[in-house]
Amino acid sequence: PIEDLNDTVSSEARFSFIVEGKVFLVFLESLLVGHEDWVTSIHWLSDRMQLFSTSMDRNMVIWAPDVTAGGVWSPTVRVGDVGGALGGCIGGNLLGFVGGCASPNGEAILGIGYGGSFHYWRRQKLNEEESRWFPVSFITGHFDSVNDLAWEPQGNQYLVSASADQTCRIFAPAKSAAVPSSSSSPSSSSSSYQWREI
Repeated sequence: PIEDLNDTVSSEARFSFIVEGKVFLVFLESLLVGHEDWVTSIHWLSDRMQLFSTSMDRNMVIWAPDVTAGGVWSPTVRVGDVGGALGGCIGGNLLGFVGGCASPNGEAILGIGYGGSFHYWRRQKLNEEESRWFPVSFITGHFDSVNDLAWEPQGNQYLVSASADQTCRIFAPAKSAAVPSSSSSPSSSSSSYQWREI
């Protein structure tokens, strides 16, 4: 319990509250600097000393304390709108991520775009010391009822859908490079055509 709420220590507290006659003070221990817009979710990554955050700035970040800098929390991985390509619906992506989650083992992360799109990234080991995060195709589509849909009239090369979510989306077979498996060399990858939202 704090006897004097006017002392120096209590003046540094961000806020205080009282429970059953005991005064509790909350202090700022660490500040995460790296997002440029609202942070919409933050989660611990399994049993590691890491945090995962999503933001309306169109980025997902994994944070860890930097022991060489005195334990300052800094971004170790930043994915999302790096390079300008998020995939999924264009308008919704301009507004960033409304939430996200990480796999229990911390090897995969999923962001949910403002327009309802999913953005899935998975860590892949390249060799003994190095790993890299790869975007992986994931479920996409409308987040409200579909009101109309039609095949492209000159050969059924793609499918167009319109929805009450105020978007029209085009689905087509798109060539994608597969993420290299841990047993193959980093340069080896296969490609295939899969139907997806383009």
